[in-house]
Amino acid sequence: KKRPRQQGKHRVEVLNLLAWNARGLRCVDKTFNILDHIQTAFKKVDVVLLSETRLTDKQLNLVLAVNDVWSVDRLDQHDRNTRIKVGGIALLTRKSRNFEVTLLEDYREHYISAASWRLNHSSWETPIDVHGVYWNHATPGTGPDPGQWQRSTQDLQLVAIQAIAQRM
Repeated sequence: KKRPRQQGKHRVEVLNLLAWNARGLRCVDKTFNILDHIQTAFKKVDVVLLSETRLTDKQLNLVLAVNDVWSVDRLDQHDRNTRIKVGGIALLTRKSRNFEVTLLEDYREHYISAASWRLNHSSWETPIDVHGVYWNHATPGTGPDPGQWQRSTQDLQLVAIQAIAQRM
């Protein structure tokens, strides 16, 4: 699952990371607008962690797949339960920075999308691990009682993080 990239000659001494709840990237226009806004408002961002992409492995988002700025590593929502319409996370890295990205572990159970990626660069002595967790709110009839959703969020996220940690 390692995606090597040609290493650049420029040092990366500061890493600028942005986390963004996308609230869905199924619409190409919305994806374009989000990426355009990031390019305009957050010009120095090297890495973007997008949560709630709402993408499945059956969906190709052309703006993510074919762009000149970002390399994209997706962890799509699992579609075992088709009534769940949210979830998924994606890690975007600026192509010009020539990062090497490796998916270390992922977790997609109990309405959770979680992943750990390792970023490396030829100018770094030690790689940096980036972790993303998104809790997929169950729609009525698919999961816990709505009154329990908030109480169980932290517990479920901790379950995901612990499962990933045990595998690493």
